[in-house]
Amino acid sequence: MLGIQPLLAGKGPRFGSIVQVPHPLVVEAYGRAGFDFVILDQEHGPLSTDRLGDLVRAAEASGVVPLVRVPENRPSLIGAALDQGARGVVVPGIRGVEDARAAVEAARYPPEGQRGYCSAVRSAGILPDAQAATRANREVCVFLLIETLGAVDAVDDIAQLPGADVLFVGPGDLSAQMGVPGQLSHPDVERAVEKVAERALARGKTLAVHVRDVDTAARYVRRGFRVVSFGIDLQILTLHLREVGAALRGRVWPTA
Repeated sequence: MLGIQPLLAGKGPRFGSIVQVPHPLVVEAYGRAGFDFVILDQEHGPLSTDRLGDLVRAAEASGVVPLVRVPENRPSLIGAALDQGARGVVVPGIRGVEDARAAVEAARYPPEGQRGYCSAVRSAGILPDAQAATRANREVCVFLLIETLGAVDAVDDIAQLPGADVLFVGPGDLSAQMGVPGQLSHPDVERAVEKVAERALARGKTLAVHVRDVDTAARYVRRGFRVVSFGIDLQILTLHLREVGAALRGRVWPTA
């Protein structure tokens, strides 16, 4: 079983990508390409819970860590993703410390949280196991999406929460909330990102971010971000196909 700790351990950055195409071969391709993790996207992609098990198995088989971005910050959705074997959850809708606390509690069994226990699920090994809950509490990782102004304002309190393992900054959503959609380098967005980074690092939290190009990834790594999500599967495919199509059309081909 792939654990989350190797993903967060060590000094170097870890690279992954968002998966919205609900097919195991896509997940396997990321593993074969040497990526460290995939984020199976239920918030913006058509990934139903009954498909997650197959996608998680594909990740396990190809040596890539499976994370799930749940569609909402709800205990039932967080629990369902973890029951299917996800090693961590990426939780949206964090508007303050209470939302963050609710997400952490939904991902962990009592006494550390409020996650409901069932032995007959993939993550627990299907058969009763007295150590399953303890093991899950130790291994599961919670990524809190810091993509609202409320979350930025409350970042001091959020960073102090036990079990808030990774603060995942969302510059795109922050830019929209600030009235400058898409301007990811706007000074207001940069100040918000820097505030989150400073508070998180001061509390020993891991920082994550999603980027669209290698230069931006390098810039965030230099700022202390250790988990970097690069691109979305369908966008990566479309951009590559566009380049190939343009190259093919740009050639002068023999007509005879």
